[in-house]
Amino acid sequence: MLLLVPTLNAWAQESGGAPALLIQPRLSLTQTLTDNLRLTSQGKDAALITNIAPGISLVRNTGRIKGSLDYALNSLTYTKSSEASQLQNALAAKLTAEAVEDWLFVDMQASVSQQAISAFGQQAADPSLANGNQSEVASLAVSPYVKGQLAGLVGYDLRTNLTESRAKDSVAGDVSGRSVAMRLNGLGGTKLLNWVASLSDQRTQARGSRDVQQLSTTATLLITPDIEWNVGLTAGRERNDYTTLSRESSTTYGANANWTPTPRTKLLADWMRHSYGDSHTLSLEHRMARTVWRLSDSQSVNTGGPQGNAGAMTNYDLYFLQYAGLVPDPRERDVFVRALLVRLGLPPGSLINSGFLSAAPTLLRSRSFSFSWQGLRTSVTAMLTQSKSRRIDVQGPAVDDLSQSALVQQRGLSLSLAHQLTPTDSASLVFSQQQSLGDQRSQGTDLKSLTANWNGRFGARLSWQLGLRHSRFESTQQPYRESAVIATLVQQF
Repeated sequence: MLLLVPTLNAWAQESGGAPALLIQPRLSLTQTLTDNLRLTSQGKDAALITNIAPGISLVRNTGRIKGSLDYALNSLTYTKSSEASQLQNALAAKLTAEAVEDWLFVDMQASVSQQAISAFGQQAADPSLANGNQSEVASLAVSPYVKGQLAGLVGYDLRTNLTESRAKDSVAGDVSGRSVAMRLNGLGGTKLLNWVASLSDQRTQARGSRDVQQLSTTATLLITPDIEWNVGLTAGRERNDYTTLSRESSTTYGANANWTPTPRTKLLADWMRHSYGDSHTLSLEHRMARTVWRLSDSQSVNTGGPQGNAGAMTNYDLYFLQYAGLVPDPRERDVFVRALLVRLGLPPGSLINSGFLSAAPTLLRSRSFSFSWQGLRTSVTAMLTQSKSRRIDVQGPAVDDLSQSALVQQRGLSLSLAHQLTPTDSASLVFSQQQSLGDQRSQGTDLKSLTANWNGRFGARLSWQLGLRHSRFESTQQPYRESAVIATLVQQF
């Protein structure tokens, strides 16, 4: 392997001389020697996969524009195989802009990733392998909003939310969403009591299915019995066509509570009654000097597109939360955590459950448990997820997993152990498992994967990784075994 790349270390400076924008270009080269490129049980196709991936990371957390962006273009070439070369995009971006001081704001999120089309189809531990059940999904959400006060008595928040999701090889992932929401809250209330009133209109258009709409009006009484506690009681009316061809009205009500005894512990509980199925959120986070714990249980409507990962945290999320006390500045913590994950050989965006694509409104129940422990030289990360999806729009013509099975269950497990061998070298071991279950026995799949990596550095900006991977996929349709040797070089600024 040979990697030639120029070096550049660029900091954009504000007028006062303080660092405002951190720019980190990179170039990586990965060589993967696999014994089963096409993921078959017979006639395995051994091949060498070359992935040349230029990328860039941007971080800004000062001023009126804040956010982060990480993008990589994976150029995949297959040697000793007839598989055609391909390009895969990977993007994770979020932005908050204060367009007009203290009044007009814009939030934006964008992502591009490789997504499983069907939970019952073939699954793979590596997106560079030849998998016909895989699609590149791009998602964009833009939310401009204004907020302010009226006569010092009432606060207002008026926002619109535009969402788009597009799947490269599947109709099920093409979904457009439009919503408008207005929120009013009292400013003259007591420390004990206050109020909030809201009105929203949400419309969703899914390709291959019918359009749906929900109108909602609610009023909430806020109670703050103690500085650590916030409690809300909500009642209102909803009108939607999620379960019928014509919109029907119903009463909605619920309650929520927040408890923050310390900056390191947070408890959130929320429940709402709906005609199509109750929604709820329950989450608990606790951070100590070397550990982070997070429990999550939620149920909500998913109006189409990718689903199955709600509530799950990535390695980056866990370590970003864990080091909040040590590195309080978000920009500095982002750089610190990304460098730490590279040193430990852990992927920042690791998620257990690959999910699937849905083309109609579903009720999604998700549970997750995440844990990380950082020792002096050893770190341990554990994640468990479970999701249950069932369609609530039985009138629509959408064709996806939930048109073949009334319920789709997915479970995921990931365990990782990383140990710092020397100041520049580390070793890591990662085990992952994901299961999918449907109504029929033929709809069950089970993917297990074990990966061992040895990580090191050549100087301050050039890192390398050598790894071994073995995967086993169990399915009634096409089970397989796959083993691979992987070598990676990454040049950073």
